Amino acid sequence: MIIDELHMLGDESRGYLIELLLSKLVCLGVSGLQVIAMSATFPNLKEVSMWLGAALYLTNFRPVEVKEFVKFGSEVLDTKFESVRRLPFNQWDTKLGILSLVSETLTENGQLLIFCSSKFACEQGALTYANKLSIPMDSLETLAKLEEFKELVSDGVYRLLINGLAFHHSGLSLEEREVVEDLFKLKIVKVIFCTSTLAAGVNLPASRVIITSLKQGLSSTINSITYKQMVGRAGRYGLDEKADSYLVISNKKEKELAQVFMAEQLEAV
Repeated sequence: MIIDELHMLGDESRGYLIELLLSKLVCLGVSGLQVIAMSATFPNLKEVSMWLGAALYLTNFRPVEVKEFVKFGSEVLDTKFESVRRLPFNQWDTKLGILSLVSETLTENGQLLIFCSSKFACEQGALTYANKLSIPMDSLETLAKLEEFKELVSDGVYRLLINGLAFHHSGLSLEEREVVEDLFKLKIVKVIFCTSTLAAGVNLPASRVIITSLKQGLSSTINSITYKQMVGRAGRYGLDEKADSYLVISNKKEKELAQVFMAEQLEAV
């Protein structure tokens, strides 16, 4: 039995189910059963391995390096919060100020996942940037492939897809989400505005990840594990030679939280 994304043990709504399953397996001692549990963002693995009576294997290897940055106003900071460059001013940009980051990725034929705080923010982001970006959809093969999916999505979603953008959240039907994911894998959709639900499980190859907010929903804040999961969506072996992530912050309080994330101190599960 393989249990991926083991850090979901800490999820308030689903974690207890994984814990119950593992507890039953340990208590029953099923003969011949081998359990392999995996996670890239689980800080207290030693405790869990002792609980399960399991062997522990650790590695820091990653085939594609992901460089982490923080965007504070027009300034781009590295993980030590030292300035590495200043983004150019663009009069057509929104308050987020990510148009240049998106444009330079598209120029290099890359793809982006842009994480937003809510479903509404996802939809508004996709609609807004669809009017600011020019993603060519002129090949007959691309247009034919899009036509295949037309009946599977709403008119609003389709209008975004033919512009090379999409949004992805739990408000879409399962079929619509699969269409968005498939077109992203085919590199027809270049930019997805999404919620943190896309931070785990779905394997989508993005050369750049932008995290537009430290908020999750109306009142909560993302934790260090969720942040690292989002960052981990960038860079896929065989598809990217380099990858990066940008965390957008706007005030001193957010800067302090960003410094905690950059220190790679994950919260215990």
